[in-house]
Amino acid sequence: MGKARKLSAEDLKFVVNEKGASGDRKKAQVNGEFFKSLRGILNILVPGVWTREAGFLTLVAGTLITRSMCDIWMIHNGTLIEGSIISKDMNGFLKHLVELMLAMPAVSLACVINIRGVLCGCCDGGWAVWLL
Repeated sequence: MGKARKLSAEDLKFVVNEKGASGDRKKAQVNGEFFKSLRGILNILVPGVWTREAGFLTLVAGTLITRSMCDIWMIHNGTLIEGSIISKDMNGFLKHLVELMLAMPAVSLACVINIRGVLCGCCDGGWAVWLL
């Protein structure tokens, strides 16, 4: 094997600015071709509507949507707690703090389930395996 050739700054400029045979760069776009390719991939991965794969995809999508909604609620509630502290509103502070504490078991349950670990098969998943 020969030595690796070191690129000069001018060579590097050429490589970075190099264009395709037609002279234009191919850019990633979300257009009809993208959706056609995506549909082809989904047809391979999810063979039908009432299959295990479709249920699994729905479970993952539902989990992500629920997690996002919980994140938004937690941020909103934290903001309300901070607002109560700044305005020195003891009743509002206690109300929002109790709401946060009541939500903690649900947040803890989501951590225990660890759906990501179950989905990728990289951990046991404990009692949450029955979801699959």
